[in-house]
Amino acid sequence: MSIVARFLRRRVARLALCVVLGSGAIVTVPSSASSGSTDFQPYIVTRAGTSGVLYALWQRGSCALQQCVRLERSMNGGRTFASVAVPPVGHIHPAMAGDTPVIAQLAFVNPSVGYAVEAPNSGPVWLSAKYFLTTNGAKSWRQINTAPHVYSFGLAISQHYVYAITADCSQTALCTRYVLSRAVVGTSTWTTVKMPYDITRWDGGNLAVAAFGSDVWLTTQDQTTMPYPPYLATSHNEGRTFTTAVQPDLTSPGVCGIIPASTAVVWADCDGGNMEDNIVYSGDGGTHWVSRSVRGLLTYQGVPAFDPISSHTAYFINSTYPSTLFRVSSETSPPVKVASMPKGHYWHALDFTNARDGVALTQNDAPTSQLWDTNDGGRTWRRLSV
Repeated sequence: MSIVARFLRRRVARLALCVVLGSGAIVTVPSSASSGSTDFQPYIVTRAGTSGVLYALWQRGSCALQQCVRLERSMNGGRTFASVAVPPVGHIHPAMAGDTPVIAQLAFVNPSVGYAVEAPNSGPVWLSAKYFLTTNGAKSWRQINTAPHVYSFGLAISQHYVYAITADCSQTALCTRYVLSRAVVGTSTWTTVKMPYDITRWDGGNLAVAAFGSDVWLTTQDQTTMPYPPYLATSHNEGRTFTTAVQPDLTSPGVCGIIPASTAVVWADCDGGNMEDNIVYSGDGGTHWVSRSVRGLLTYQGVPAFDPISSHTAYFINSTYPSTLFRVSSETSPPVKVASMPKGHYWHALDFTNARDGVALTQNDAPTSQLWDTNDGGRTWRRLSV
């Protein structure tokens, strides 16, 4: 498997939306997000569980020092932010500085308990990554590696367990020994979970994990043997046993990550290539899928920003209509125009804490990424900075 910066940038941003109970990333320095200008740019924004608490990750351009990363927390859905502690990540590799965030993923069970994954850019083996845990709302962090010198392919959190997929990767970016590990939320003791054969026998570069309640989903793509089937493994007992099936609607040239809104309502964000995404829907936990949305708005030309805020409501932006915020309840329900987005941007991620409060992240435009917030359901937007 070859790991390149473009793939990592995409995976980092999309993982933030694939963690069921929230994922976070953010900023740290003596200031709070405001509507001014700055040389720090946002990379990840995420909600802490099902709460109204948001975390956001900022990083300064080409700086390769930890002090050039900031993590901030909002207790009111993005209206105001305050600085919290940055996980003690290592030195940013010069080849990655300014190209990839130092924190690849943040995932929070609730406003207090959360996990951070260091981007694979430091350590004796270049492609290694560290895990960190906070139990006090990012006031402090401690390292909790699953194993030394491993690359992280994703983190998912349920109410009771955190799941991590890792692999041993060499400096030539070749990875072996893919492992799914599990730990009780808030602890640092990991145990290995046996993955199904159909999930592990292919090149693991497109493995993804998601969790909700007692359910766990694993996805991968066979990209070596025609007709190149995609596989979905589902567990209803916290990873103790899995059932595996080929799911043609989850076909992707890259990663197809599960986004559970509940144990029954499950979406999937499938990389369609060329930095575009396709969104598919299941109303029975992933057994059956619907991939043809009304007017094609969840598939046609891709959906770069998608956020299911409940089991019956999801917000999204279609790249063909980048100035429109849509709401949908399923793949077959007609999309409803909710509001207008600030014009002239390519939107990369959404995170709403309710129908009124939310934030939106652009990708590398004007000329850097931007974070915007709304407190009136999208009728007005305000640009944030640190």
